[in-house]
Amino acid sequence: DFDLGTSIDSSSSEDAKASERKAQLEASGLSEQEAADAFAEVANAMLTTMTDRAAVALKDKDTEKTLLLLDDLADFVGGAGAVFGATVPGAQIEPVVYNGKTKKGQVENLYLEYLKATMSLEGMMGMMGGIMGSGDATDPAKENKVDPEAAAKAEKAAEREEKIGRLQQAFAIKEKKRANLESKVMKDLFMNMAKGGEGMPDLGGMMDMLGGAGGGDPAAMEEMLKKMQGKN
Repeated sequence: DFDLGTSIDSSSSEDAKASERKAQLEASGLSEQEAADAFAEVANAMLTTMTDRAAVALKDKDTEKTLLLLDDLADFVGGAGAVFGATVPGAQIEPVVYNGKTKKGQVENLYLEYLKATMSLEGMMGMMGGIMGSGDATDPAKENKVDPEAAAKAEKAAEREEKIGRLQQAFAIKEKKRANLESKVMKDLFMNMAKGGEGMPDLGGMMDMLGGAGGGDPAAMEEMLKKMQGKN
């Protein structure tokens, strides 16, 4: 029996999975193409189940659970692709994409939610905090101290940025749509900063932080915000 489901869902290393699957493939008598078709069928079913679970979490407005489920989904897509390539490298299949019952708009919202997590102000602030620290300029011992929480937020955002391409592929998000969603997230982010929304840092303070890091052009930022607001 060529047990593909176990190989995809296993927590073992990709090399170990591939070696095990190759042995099973040889014992099964299946051709590479037949095995690849079976692999795609199993992967598609798992992708559908995982996506639907994330969609339910998003509908329930449980952002944290949604992101964790999407983390798992992205890891699955990456792992399945690696195992497939190592096990049946000579076979050809159509890309495995979501084709379940969740509506296209809801699937795009899942991608949007993950995109927000990669481009969130929290992540940006964490990145700046990790680089700059929350130092006390009056105390040299504390001046360059890195805020662990800020660094952790930056690291998580970076991890998700590396994975989001897998979700774009799995959800069949076209490049033009991806660019539009990315522009929307950036616009909303900077507009909230400009308006001083709840939990948002003071824009002037942000400029001071950027300037202190050796970068940041207040005039350029102001011009960019005007463009986002549709002002000339």
